[in-house]
Amino acid sequence: MFDLKTVLSAEQFNSYMEAIALGKYMVLLGAGASYTSRNRYGDEIPGTIKLTDNITREFQVPSSVNADLKRVFRYAKDKQGRNGRSLSHYMVDNFTQTSPADWYQDFLQINWKMLWSLNVDDCVEVAHRQLGAKARQKLFSISWHESAKASSAQKMDLLLVHLHGKARSSVENMIFDVSQYVSSVKEQYRWLKVFGDDFPHNPFVILGAGLIGEFDLDETISKRTKSDIPSLIVLKDIDPLSRDEYERNGLIPIEANVEDFIQSTREYLYEYEMKIQPNLLREANGMNESFRLFSQQWKELKIPVRIINDKKHDLFAGHAPDWSDALNGKISRRAISDEIIIELTDESISGQNHVVFVHGAPFSGKSSLKYQVSKKLLDKNYQVFELTGEGSIDPEALSYWVNRIPKSIFIIDNAADFSREIETMLSSNLFENSSLRVLLIERDSRRDHLRSSIVGFEVKIKKIPEKLSRNDVKLLLSSLKTHKALGVLGASSDEEKLKFFAEYDNKLFSTMAKLSDGRGFRHRIEDEMHVVTSRSAKRLLSVVGLTNFLGYALPSNIIASSTDISPKEVDHLIETELGDLVTKIDGGISAHHRIFGELFFDMTDADQQQDAVISLGISLAPHVNSFAIRDNSIHYRILRSLMSYKSLLTIFNNDYDRVLSIYETLEEANNWNARFWEQRALCAAEARRFEKAIDWSYIALDRRTDHYSLNTIGTVRMKWALDLVGNGFWPSDQYQKAVQALNDAYEHHKDSNEAPFVTFFNYTNSILEKGRPAESLIVSEVQSWWTLWMSRIMISDERTRIKLEPLLLKVRKYGQAHGTLTN
Repeated sequence: MFDLKTVLSAEQFNSYMEAIALGKYMVLLGAGASYTSRNRYGDEIPGTIKLTDNITREFQVPSSVNADLKRVFRYAKDKQGRNGRSLSHYMVDNFTQTSPADWYQDFLQINWKMLWSLNVDDCVEVAHRQLGAKARQKLFSISWHESAKASSAQKMDLLLVHLHGKARSSVENMIFDVSQYVSSVKEQYRWLKVFGDDFPHNPFVILGAGLIGEFDLDETISKRTKSDIPSLIVLKDIDPLSRDEYERNGLIPIEANVEDFIQSTREYLYEYEMKIQPNLLREANGMNESFRLFSQQWKELKIPVRIINDKKHDLFAGHAPDWSDALNGKISRRAISDEIIIELTDESISGQNHVVFVHGAPFSGKSSLKYQVSKKLLDKNYQVFELTGEGSIDPEALSYWVNRIPKSIFIIDNAADFSREIETMLSSNLFENSSLRVLLIERDSRRDHLRSSIVGFEVKIKKIPEKLSRNDVKLLLSSLKTHKALGVLGASSDEEKLKFFAEYDNKLFSTMAKLSDGRGFRHRIEDEMHVVTSRSAKRLLSVVGLTNFLGYALPSNIIASSTDISPKEVDHLIETELGDLVTKIDGGISAHHRIFGELFFDMTDADQQQDAVISLGISLAPHVNSFAIRDNSIHYRILRSLMSYKSLLTIFNNDYDRVLSIYETLEEANNWNARFWEQRALCAAEARRFEKAIDWSYIALDRRTDHYSLNTIGTVRMKWALDLVGNGFWPSDQYQKAVQALNDAYEHHKDSNEAPFVTFFNYTNSILEKGRPAESLIVSEVQSWWTLWMSRIMISDERTRIKLEPLLLKVRKYGQAHGTLTN
């Protein structure tokens, strides 16, 4: 009897089973996965070779020694079979209403991250319907050319993508050569492109797909990268040459029937589900789905048995701090850290949330503070978790943990990315029986994105001082001395050291930049970039620098597509030419510090920057769909930031023509996306190209009708009205249309929707300011609208009123300034 535990090494088996228990694996299903399944006539579902022979006979395809499925299928598309059936009818008859093999029942009682299928049959779908409530996940099945709609989906849903199409679809939507599409940027091929990106970088279980030779996927296979989680390929028969090829490409070959493999996995699953869960969370029927989701979203910061240090990482050379720096005692204590710890650990009031929001300027020590506080919290016997940042926060999964293990603290860096989830979390009654303890961290430039979500809640807001206190400096100097990192201050007296910091205004960035060799970070980066000569290295730096400028690392699965550099070449560049400039982190690559990445990007010319923006935008687009938006995925967040017209105008110094040309280039890849059209419209309005702006804002509305797209139309028309007023015209028509669009935005979504209020009052005030020569006429026209919007504030839900309080103060000042307007 097949036993997976005896086939894999102990380390491989443990890693595999833990990842299976946590739902980390993607699956690729091949023809072998349909072996022993039957079609509606009770015949075995044919594999590639048999299907080729069957179509050849049925449709009398001319003989050829080089005949393969894609050639035979292409020939038969427009032919009639021997009994008058079209190829479409033939495929429906033979591959739908199937009788799936029994092992599918076990297969669908395992949590999977995603399913990819090279089969056109409906075995998975039928088996899922038969299993009913026993299935672990709800199934969403689509073909390669279809869009995924996730509006009703839950986090733990399972997406199945048929890469070759479905038998029930038109034969025009069945393809038998995936490789020709995986590099396409066209929107209809997005799923094939995503597969090409995801396969090399995710743990996979490949069931019944030979890959080499059988399908033209050699290039995709060769891009696989090393991973701590093994990827397995399961085939009934594996010859020595194929075994060698699989192993060289990072796959562990398992010679077994798919049925035996899945059954063996299921036999060990319960044991590992129980093993992974803490004692307080164990349930008799296996792993709770909330725990599984929690484990996917949060990473625990622990003190390991052995600290593994990256030899190329150097905190004192300006590299971004990591957890090992805190464990090694390299991060010096700052006064503000004590204040944060006191707030987070206060237990004087039972059931009260303890939330601290910390913000600071770039290089002010936010990451150092995060890890230093975390280490101190561990010393106080708290469990500390950091959000992985790969997706959104699920409040129910979080409450599942907090209500059972209350002495836990959660850290959310780049908190503005999760502002909606944070607001939901803080307003939820899920934490009534326990205290939610959260540390939110964000850059000064993005603090306002988060403030509207936390206003009205008990949140302590603290700013990291731009200048180090005298005591902070002394503690930092002590740490530098301990780790032999005093640099140019090595022979200085204590007083001279303090004067050195004072010379640079006790600012952390300025002082540390001069400390190591006196050149400063920018000059050092410039010197190091001068020795970067290869075109591929420069291209990699520009794309990494761009993503760092946006506040993120470059995700692993789009490195190749955004830079035209293979994963193996990237690894080589990091080990050699770029080792002092970039580093691998969880899920991607980044400069050693985000600011260094911004410097890379700043040092490239505008044409190179434009190439980087376009390459990144095209590479991200296939990964952004309704599932990604719902889950707030990293790809969605990067693309959202990249496509922001404010970001692009900042990058290109308000060069409207260049930015609008970038939107034009990216249109095909993002045509479906309403947010893309909104940002394009707002950019055109800023450039005073109002007719185009109006057109594009209505395309956004056509793509998705919601309060965002309606507010965009209102904003564009308000900008146009403001421009007309500046030229001496009262824009009655544009203003009325703008207000009507804002009315529609308000009516479409009344709760927690402050955007139309902000747009109406801010722009109306600006129009009144510019329209003073005809103020009496203007005020009389505006009066009724002003009164209506004021009354709407008064009747809004409590959260909206709280959010609008700062605006209401401004509105009252507007009314006073314009005399007759009522407040």
